[in-house]
Amino acid sequence: TVEQLSEEFSSNEVRAEKVYGGKEVSVVGYVARVQKNRGEDGAQVKDEEYYVVWISSAPGDPRLPPGASLARPLARIKCLFARTEADTLAKLLPRQEVVIRGSCHPVSVQVGPAGREVERTEVEMRGCKVVSVK
Repeated sequence: TVEQLSEEFSSNEVRAEKVYGGKEVSVVGYVARVQKNRGEDGAQVKDEEYYVVWISSAPGDPRLPPGASLARPLARIKCLFARTEADTLAKLLPRQEVVIRGSCHPVSVQVGPAGREVERTEVEMRGCKVVSVK
């Protein structure tokens, strides 16, 4: 699940990277958001990373952006999809339970208010495919 994989990386990044890093995994979660990958600083994104689906550990509120404060923070994973997956992704709905398969990669991100950012490891899955939708 999203929560299990996120917890693995949060609790012991070194072990999680040895177990999951670069390997194909399937993850069960809930659609939080589907969007185009905007790249960093307006950089051109690769066709194989054209779309992003954020999946979370619980249905939650899909209107909240990733990282928004919740009473109980939801674990989340960023899933990168190829441009060719547009038709499949267009059918996904917020809060819908999905199984997504892709290659697992840890990514360091800065979170928090300006001047007080902290580094955190998040899980990113690349080359993703939707395996099933409930």
